[in-house]
Amino acid sequence: MSPLFRTLRIRLVVSLVVLMTAFGCSSPLSNDDASPTPGHTPTVETQPTMRIVTPTPYTPPAVATGTGVSQPEQNPETYVVVEGDSLYSIALRFGVDLNTLIELNGLTDPNDITIGQELRIPPRP
Repeated sequence: MSPLFRTLRIRLVVSLVVLMTAFGCSSPLSNDDASPTPGHTPTVETQPTMRIVTPTPYTPPAVATGTGVSQPEQNPETYVVVEGDSLYSIALRFGVDLNTLIELNGLTDPNDITIGQELRIPPRP
């Protein structure tokens, strides 16, 4: 056996042992799972839960129907963020492009808005 092959083989075995130790695995050569001990209940480790951030659903207000002519509503110059708001829902509420809202307010992280934060709202197109 060449010295290079022997060195690679040793490194592979050491790497496998380190990985098995790190992940709590048993030896790949053992047959522990083939015949479980009677009355033995396998345990399941629970993983920590991850917080998933999704846009807040927004339902636009009902539009009145009829023969009357109404002027399009103008956007306010600013808006104060309230609980439950997301930048996406604010953009929908005022009928503006999300990227325009982000750029106008100089936001680097659109998910990082806080209650009470004042946002500039662009006029409707």
